[in-house]
Order: sequence, then C-alpha cells, then structure tokens
Amino acid sequence: MTAIAAGADKEKGHNRLQWQMLAGFLAGLLLGLAVYSFAGGAAWVEAVVTYITNPVGQIFLRLLFMLVIPLLFSALVVGVSEMGEAAALKKIGIRTLVYTVVVSSIAVAVSLTVVNVIKPGAGVDRAAANELLQQGQEGAKGIIQKSAETPSGVDAVINIVPSNFIAAMSQNDILAVMFFALFFGIGLLLTKSENTDKLKQGIEAVFEISMKLIGLVIRLAPIAIFCFMFNLAAQFGWEIIEKLAAYVGVVLLALGLQMFGVFPLILKFLAKNLQSLFLKKRERPLLWLFRPPRPMRRCPPRCVWRRIN
Repeated sequence: MTAIAAGADKEKGHNRLQWQMLAGFLAGLLLGLAVYSFAGGAAWVEAVVTYITNPVGQIFLRLLFMLVIPLLFSALVVGVSEMGEAAALKKIGIRTLVYTVVVSSIAVAVSLTVVNVIKPGAGVDRAAANELLQQGQEGAKGIIQKSAETPSGVDAVINIVPSNFIAAMSQNDILAVMFFALFFGIGLLLTKSENTDKLKQGIEAVFEISMKLIGLVIRLAPIAIFCFMFNLAAQFGWEIIEKLAAYVGVVLLALGLQMFGVFPLILKFLAKNLQSLFLKKRERPLLWLFRPPRPMRRCPPRCVWRRIN
C-alpha cells in the first residue's frame, strides 16, 4: 500500500508540473505584453532579456539537446539487440523502412499543402522579422551555413553512413548517429557472449540515466517557458503573438490531418481488422510517448512495446 501511495504522489507531482508549465506560459505572456504596452523599448527591458531571461531559456534548451544523443543511441542499440533473431530484424526492418518512407512523404506533402494554402507568415512585419533575425544572428548564420552545406541526392545517402561516429555525435548528425546505433545493435544481436551481455546492461544503464536526467531538466520547464514567452511578448507585442498563434494552428491542423485522416486510411487498406482497435487503443501509447508514467522511465526499451500491447 505504501508503494502504491508513493506512486500516486509521484503522478500528482507530475500533473502539478504540467499545470506549472501552463502557468509559466500564461504568466510570461501576460507580463511580457504588459511590459511591451507600458515600457516598450526601455533600457531595463533589454537588460532583463539579455542578461536574465534569454540565458535561462538557452541553458534549458542546451541541457535538453545535450541529452538527445545518449538517449537516442542507447534506446536504439538496446531496442535492436532485443529483437531476438537476425531474421526477425530483417523482416521487421524492411517493412519499417518502407512504412517510414511512405508515411513521412505523405506527412511532408500534407504539411506543405497546409502551409501554402493558409500562409501563416503572410503579413508579418518585416522590421520585426529582421529584428528577430538580428537577435539570433549567430544561430541564423549557423542554420543558413548548414543548410547550404547539406548534401543532396546520392551524397545525402552516403552521408548517412558516418566515417567517424564521434564526429557525427559532436556535429549532432542525428541520421548518422541513428545508423551507427542500429548497426551497433545488430552487432550486439549477432554476438552472444558474457561480455556483450554486460555491455548491453551498461547501455541500458545509459538509457535509464538519460531518462532520469531528462526528468530533472524538465522540472525547469515552467521557468524556461516563462522566459521564452516573456522575451517574445516584451519585445514584439501582440502582432508577433497573433502570427505565432496562426503558425501553431497550422501545425495542429497538419498533425490532425495526419492522425485522423492519413493513419485511418492506411489502416483501412493495409490492416482492415485493426482499424477500430487502433482508434480505440491509440490514446494510451500516445500519452506514454509524451508523458511516460514513472515506472516506464526506468523501463528499458524492450518492455515499452510489451506494456503498450
């Protein structure tokens, strides 16, 4: 009974965090709009944004990005190595690859169509946009430079295979890291020995540690969200908020079309017997993806699928 009560308390604490994030969002938005209305352009506002709220938000994002690579690598390696047999991996891998390419292509087409029809960025004040770009000049330069250097065609396929795994990690090359993790997981699957079992346990520990650290970082989310919204509202006011709201609406619309339109059609033609089951059972896995219960955070990847089933 004590363990059950402790688990209930932890879930209540997690629910409180969600409300705290919403409170941080609203507080940052309202306070930022008030500052923009009554003290817009004041020197102290610029000082607060430069030396307090912006650094807090950037540190939060950097902490999350820092944990992406170890979490991704460990989850993929353990997941592949727990497949059981190489034959099963081949069968599932080919089907998953084809499915991912098809569904991702449909998602891109839906997104481009919605954006070009609604055009959420139309009417944005050029001066405000240029000011945003100027503030994020360093990041913008990096993004533009990286976009210009991004390979295409055959070169893009070749670059998925990293020549140096450590360099791929340092450059946040997610596709290259995923390829190496999958390849390494296949090696663990094919190599059965006491040493590889110990290595697998070590990688599972990396996964558990990464999840634990992400849980700790997420506790800072209400403060970070407050800082993000304050920066935006205090510097650019209502107009940019309206445009961002339009952008969020477009994102939600595209996601809704994919979830309630594309996926049911795929199930209708490819898995007729599972369509109603998918519609009934999708809520719980989706909730676990975005807000996993406490025990799931300590669960290695192999038991996630079992519990969802």
